[in-house]
Amino acid sequence: VVGLNNNEYQIARAQKHTLDAGLAHGCSFIKGDFMNIGQEDATYDAAYAIEATCHASDRTKCFREIFRVLKPGAVFTGYEWCTTDRYNEHDPNHKAIIKNIEEGNGLPELTPVSEVVGALENAGFEAVECRDLCNDERFDTPWHAALSSKDLSLHSLARTTVGRYLTHGMIAVMETLRLAPNGALNVSSILNLGADALLQGGQQEIFSPMIFFYGRKPA
Repeated sequence: VVGLNNNEYQIARAQKHTLDAGLAHGCSFIKGDFMNIGQEDATYDAAYAIEATCHASDRTKCFREIFRVLKPGAVFTGYEWCTTDRYNEHDPNHKAIIKNIEEGNGLPELTPVSEVVGALENAGFEAVECRDLCNDERFDTPWHAALSSKDLSLHSLARTTVGRYLTHGMIAVMETLRLAPNGALNVSSILNLGADALLQGGQQEIFSPMIFFYGRKPA
C-alpha cells in the first residue's frame, strides 16, 4: 500500500501509526501532489481517495493523472463532497451555506454529482457507480449529527456547536496571553464557519460528503 500526501507532518504521523500497528513492512508514503503524482505509467493495481480530490483545482485533470498510474482493468474509488439535487443555486440561503463550506474547508467550487461522473468519464474511466450514501437506509444516524449540540458527551464535545465555541473562547484567551500564535483565533473562526455550514448543509440536505464513486480503467 502506497499513500500519497503533500504534508510532511501527516506523512510522519502515518509512518508512526503503521509502525505501531506492525504494518510498516507493507506500507510506504510519497510526499507529492495528486495533480502530478510523479510515478511511472500503469504502476498501481487500484486507487482510492477519501474526501481528498474535492480539493483539486481541476477534477478531470486529477482523475486523468490517477488513470495514468493505474494498470489496465484497475479500479479507482472514493468519496467526494458535492451539492445535491436539493441545492437551488438561485436561493441566497443555499448559496451562502455552500460558499461557507467552501471557504471554511479550503475548497474550490463545490459541484453537483453529475460532474464527478463526467470527470471520471473524461479522464478515461468507465463510471461503474456513483451514488449518495447519505441516502442509504442502513445508516440510522445522519452524518452531520456529530456537529450538532444534540451529541453532547465528553468524547464528542469538541465537535459539537457548543464545544467548538468553547474552544474558540479558549483560543481567544490564549492568543491574548501569547500562549497561542498570532492568527490562531482567525483560523478557529474559519474552521467554525465551515463546521456550522456543514451542519446547515446536512440538515437542509443540499450538501453531501458521502458521494461514493467507483470507476474502472478499461482493460
